[in-house]
Amino acid sequence: MNEKLVLVIAVVLVASLAMNYLPVYAANAGMNATVLNAAPTVHVELSPDDMPETPGVQVINPDPTTNKTVTITATIADKNGYDDIISVVANITGPSIVEDSPVSLHLDSVINVTTAVYKGTFNLSNHTEGDYEVDVTAKDKGGLTGVGSKNFTYLYGVAVVTYDFKTGAGTNKWAYRYQHNKKPPASNDVPDIEFKRWHYRLISRDEGMMKIDFTRANGYYAIHRFKFDIAEPETSITKLDVLWDGMGYAGWGTRGATLYIWNFKAGKYEQLDRKTDVFVTLEGSISENVGDYIDDDNTLIIIAEQNSPQWKLWWWTFRSYIGTDYVRVNVTYTPTHGDGMEVVE
Repeated sequence: MNEKLVLVIAVVLVASLAMNYLPVYAANAGMNATVLNAAPTVHVELSPDDMPETPGVQVINPDPTTNKTVTITATIADKNGYDDIISVVANITGPSIVEDSPVSLHLDSVINVTTAVYKGTFNLSNHTEGDYEVDVTAKDKGGLTGVGSKNFTYLYGVAVVTYDFKTGAGTNKWAYRYQHNKKPPASNDVPDIEFKRWHYRLISRDEGMMKIDFTRANGYYAIHRFKFDIAEPETSITKLDVLWDGMGYAGWGTRGATLYIWNFKAGKYEQLDRKTDVFVTLEGSISENVGDYIDDDNTLIIIAEQNSPQWKLWWWTFRSYIGTDYVRVNVTYTPTHGDGMEVVE
């Protein structure tokens, strides 16, 4: 057979095969270029998680009368591209109705050509404690939807209120000064000389400015007494944290000071802390039988007393000195549904 004829026949056969298989290849290529019937995938996270050491997500709102904001973060992947997503909506359900639901989530950031992050927020206040669910639905241009869910537990938790002399001095908290001949005193109403208005400014912040008093009679201790009106219901209080910062000085005697709290049930002072440096920070906590330290008028009383009494040797007098820089009481309590939290500064 002629070589040219053989070559022509071979070319014709190859061309014929190519014509037969090209449509199939093209069709397959087209199918791979546009992935049909692929719904978006949705991964949901919630923040904040107020108890990260506990499994699951816990949202704690110490004051249920104020809003607690929760952020929804949805990571959504679509094989046709992140821009194929046309809507992302979250529905929140639980023991009580969440008025912000449903929430429209908005594009926050792009991870790659197929994946993006969407975010939105909702608020909780005066809601029933319990387990809630967030369902996020992502819809694409082809009408397909993907759903991701995340549960969380809503709790009231505890609140902490600070009582110090930044505000309310002489109105709902008081300080008294000078000296007493017992350590600690047998009653909770001594000393009874109230601080002057400008004295209160000296003890309102922990910055080194002090109200200092010293004794003028032998056998007497320098002492400061502090009285607080506590607004939180006694039955809801779980802990009292007391702090006093200042100085206690005595010439030829024990320096430092002792911190006491009055036990109304026992009718006496109980020691919280004692140190013998000149400049000291004294602290103490009450977490059992808290109601014994708050009377029926919601009064709480603490004192800081210098460790040595004044004494005299011939013509030398060794006085007792007490100086208060800052004093405060932190009240930890559990709000009940509908209670407001008064923050005292």
